[in-house]
Amino acid sequence: MAAAGLGPVFSAVADPSRRALLQRLGHGPATTGQLAELLPMSRPAVSQHLKLLQEAGLVRTEIRGRHRWHQLAPGPLELIGSWARDLSARPGSLTSSGAVGQTGEHMTQPVTYVEINSPDLNRSREFMSAVFGWQTQPFAAADYLVSPHGDGPGVDSGLLMSRDGQPRTVPVIRVDALEPSIARVREHGGRLVVEPFTLPGVGHGCYITDPAGVLIGLHAYDPEA
Repeated sequence: MAAAGLGPVFSAVADPSRRALLQRLGHGPATTGQLAELLPMSRPAVSQHLKLLQEAGLVRTEIRGRHRWHQLAPGPLELIGSWARDLSARPGSLTSSGAVGQTGEHMTQPVTYVEINSPDLNRSREFMSAVFGWQTQPFAAADYLVSPHGDGPGVDSGLLMSRDGQPRTVPVIRVDALEPSIARVREHGGRLVVEPFTLPGVGHGCYITDPAGVLIGLHAYDPEA
């Protein structure tokens, strides 16, 4: 798609409040009320932002019972990414170091978010709120809290009960699909330590260790899960 055809999408993501909403929805569906808790504005103002995101094709909304549930529609964002990669890969474009780049692209899979496992969820939630201003809200389950990083630097954070009572922080990397990623993990000396599981409306996940025993989460986004 030409850049001109992406005009509504560029306009929609230009606003930091709308980017914060998209960042939250990147972790899974949320109600209007849950999204309103993220931003220092009225619920009608949040609804107006959501309307603009819907018109740009970035958010899908459906009514379930008394609530409107919103979820990310990543197609337009993928088109922006494709356009940007194509532009930056053209001969004569400058790399980040100032050198003239060649056709091609370097792919990497960075940490998407971190999971903080706590043996006392309420105490940890209160601490993170008081010290760092985190505004956590339930995601996928009542005891899985998410604090989006919003428009600033950093990654989103999940705060949850530790299953074995041990405190730890786990980096989570988003992958296109679990099975090929698990195969590469094993091929290079890693291990699958928690079998793949499904988070409805969010996708699929698992946990692996590298050859040194470092625990890492993998997440494959799938809104139809």
